[in-house]
Order: sequence, then C-alpha cells, then structure tokens
Amino acid sequence: MFEQKIDIEKASSILKLISEKYQPDSEEYKMLELAGLALHYALEEKSNDKFHKWLESVNKGLSEKQKNHLRSMGINPESSELF
Repeated sequence: MFEQKIDIEKASSILKLISEKYQPDSEEYKMLELAGLALHYALEEKSNDKFHKWLESVNKGLSEKQKNHLRSMGINPESSELF
C-alpha cells in the first residue's frame, strides 16, 4: 500500500501539482496544504521511526478484532459497504 521510505521531495511535488488545480482559498487547496504539512511533520527526525511503524501497521490491514467491530456496526470490512 505505502512505500517504506517516502521521498518527501517527490511527495511535495505531487501535492503541489494537485493543489494547482484549485483556488488557494478553496477547501481542497487548504486540505492539500495541511496534508503536506502533516507529512513533513510525520517525517521529521523525531517522528520518523514512529511514523514508519504506523505505516507498517496500516499496510497489514485490519485485525480480526477490528473486522468484527465493523461487522457489529453493520459494515462489511471487505468492501466498506453497509449490510
């Protein structure tokens, strides 16, 4: 799902390219700007290891406990559709 090592320059370029499709005062532009800031924060030296561990957990998918919780709420964890 996610690369283990993230090229911050490449990621920033992609976010900038996408943001150019929106007006600077739009919600989309503001959210892309926030995403860029969040990525920079997550990749700072102090947070880098913790962030990569979190990415690894995301790549593993949902645990059975998490899937059962979604099922208990009427959500199919395989498709995210309501039962």
